[in-house]
Amino acid sequence: TVLRDDLATAFAAPRATLEFGAFHTYAEIDAGFDSLEALYPTLAEKHDIGDSRELRDILALKISDNVASSEGEPEVVFVGCHHAREIISVEMPYLFAEYLLENYGSDSLVTALVDSREIWIVPLVNPDGHQYVVDTDPGWRKNRRNNGDGSYGVDLNRNYSYMWGYDDIGSSPSTSSDTYRGPSPASEPEIQALVSLFQARSFVFALSFHSYGRLYLYPWGYVRLPTVDDDIFAAVGESLAAGNGYTPGNGYTGTIYTTNGGSDDWAYADPTKPLCFSFTPEIGDEFDTPEAMIPVHFAEQLPAMLFVARNADRPYSFARPGAPDLASIPNDDDGTYLVSWTRGDGDTNVAAYELVEATGESFALEDAESGIGNWITETWTWNSEKAYSGQYSFYSGTGNQYNAPLEALHPIDPASGDSLVFWAWWRLENEWDYWYVEVSVDGGKFWTTIPGTFTTNDNPNGNNIGNGITGTSNSIFKRCAFDLSPLAGESVRVRWRYSTDELEYLR
Repeated sequence: TVLRDDLATAFAAPRATLEFGAFHTYAEIDAGFDSLEALYPTLAEKHDIGDSRELRDILALKISDNVASSEGEPEVVFVGCHHAREIISVEMPYLFAEYLLENYGSDSLVTALVDSREIWIVPLVNPDGHQYVVDTDPGWRKNRRNNGDGSYGVDLNRNYSYMWGYDDIGSSPSTSSDTYRGPSPASEPEIQALVSLFQARSFVFALSFHSYGRLYLYPWGYVRLPTVDDDIFAAVGESLAAGNGYTPGNGYTGTIYTTNGGSDDWAYADPTKPLCFSFTPEIGDEFDTPEAMIPVHFAEQLPAMLFVARNADRPYSFARPGAPDLASIPNDDDGTYLVSWTRGDGDTNVAAYELVEATGESFALEDAESGIGNWITETWTWNSEKAYSGQYSFYSGTGNQYNAPLEALHPIDPASGDSLVFWAWWRLENEWDYWYVEVSVDGGKFWTTIPGTFTTNDNPNGNNIGNGITGTSNSIFKRCAFDLSPLAGESVRVRWRYSTDELEYLR
């Protein structure tokens, strides 16, 4: 993670090299895995999954009952130290390995997980950079590739092939940058080793530890959009954070800046291996973690690690239930109806459906005079500062890296020829910040923008996801119309969404 501009100062004297103390060096990880394998020969198996640029073994430990066999059990992986200076990230997976093995046979949950899962621990993806932190520079982030121009290192968490180099905001083409993405996708042997491991296994969940920020990040990283499985990511993220106060999210939720070529996006979307729900825990509040905080952070992360292992056999149970498949309902003048529906294949079981009889006019009117009770939002407010007519309007608020949806509480059922018409006032940083009208036909699981008055698909700075409105309404309310004819016959949820980048914002 990059959260500070004064890293040179932060990592300067009083010490030239890092006193590791209870933090594990590469040699100690190597010896520790040997020891665990010797102590628990039926449960732990050490693997060399590839070599680093300086030819150090990239070490992994597999933990399972009958560890020498592949039994088709659900698989999870815990990864540390893409970034060399984030030394606490090594400790979380390594200590988890010790915890599982030491408590097997005495702790019922641990025993059940080891018996029914294949758990992989890769605590040190970047052994060369980590050793450079030990010996020379506590602030070093990248690996130790010689870039041939006097600079060293590639940011391993910008080097994965999925959306590699998508833009120069989420990664850098400059060899001297801390976020240099490398000369080509997956150019680095450390990434090639992890890629090979993922391709050989069927990981359901991955936790790739970093520091810092007290976050649980998930895809998408490369763009401020949700994935089609956003309900699963969001629900799992909330569960991971339930006991430690961390914040789950991504660029779409405004939790973090965008990154491309990262591990989470690759693990989730790359088609060369099974889909994996990958999360990045950002540990603690600083890179230079005090030694005394190791057990504190491990205690905070242990429930999250146990959670993903426990739920590796049912990740889709966190999905929002799909809309039912309704049979046709004919018109009936006497007001008596017979309605039936079936649950879609593979959908989460539903506790209850609500059936609402629609009556009255065939159009809906919102004048903003009765409050915001018919809307779903955490950011918009009922506001009397400006209004097209009457006294009130709905105001988005504003800020850096701002993502503000306003969703209508009830879906609509448009017919051919219907339009969504409203009056809007806006003043945005032109061609950098945008607002959108978005619709969903699957109950709010996946949203897509629609074209209308003032929308554009021009994208000079990479921030417009399509059909965005930017610039200004010239200090007046303007009439906006969006054709709903393509959605005729669907049950449609509608929302307005305002999105800003991390620099200037207006309103």
